[in-house]
Amino acid sequence: MEFDHKANDIQPVLSSDDVPLEAARALYILWDDKRGQRLMPARRDFDPANMRALLEDMVLFDVDGAESRLRVRLYGTRIVQMSGLDLTGKYLDQIPGSENVGRRCQWVIAHKAPTFIRKVQLEWSQRSYRRYDVLALPLSANDKDVNMILFHLTFE
Repeated sequence: MEFDHKANDIQPVLSSDDVPLEAARALYILWDDKRGQRLMPARRDFDPANMRALLEDMVLFDVDGAESRLRVRLYGTRIVQMSGLDLTGKYLDQIPGSENVGRRCQWVIAHKAPTFIRKVQLEWSQRSYRRYDVLALPLSANDKDVNMILFHLTFE
C-alpha cells in the first residue's frame, strides 16, 4: 500500500513499533489483534468493559454517509478536562478550528489505515496552548468502508 504524505504530520502506522506511547501502543495491538486477517476490525469487536482504562482518552467518530461527515459519538472525560469542551453528539464541521482533525480523519478514511501524529496543537479549544499525540484507528462494519474512527489522545 502506498501512502500519500501531503500533510507532513500524518505518519502511517505499520506496526506497534510505530506507536511510541505505552497506552496508545496497547490500543494499537488490541486493534491489530481484533482485525486478524481483515483490513480493519469492526466496532462490535471491542468490549468497552475491557477498555475502561483507555476510554477517558478516546474519541469515537461516526462516519456518516457518502460525504463522510464526522459526528463525535464518544468524547473521553480526560479530553473534556483538557479541552474544556464536551463535543459528544456534535458534527466535526460545526466545531471551529477542527479543520486539521477533519483532514486527518479523511486521510484515515481514504487509506483505511491507522496513523500516529505527534505534538498536535489543540486548535479546536480555547486551550490551544495544549499539545497532544494522537493514534487514529479505522473501524469498518463491512471490512470495506470506514464507518468509524477511533482516536486515542495523550496530552503532554
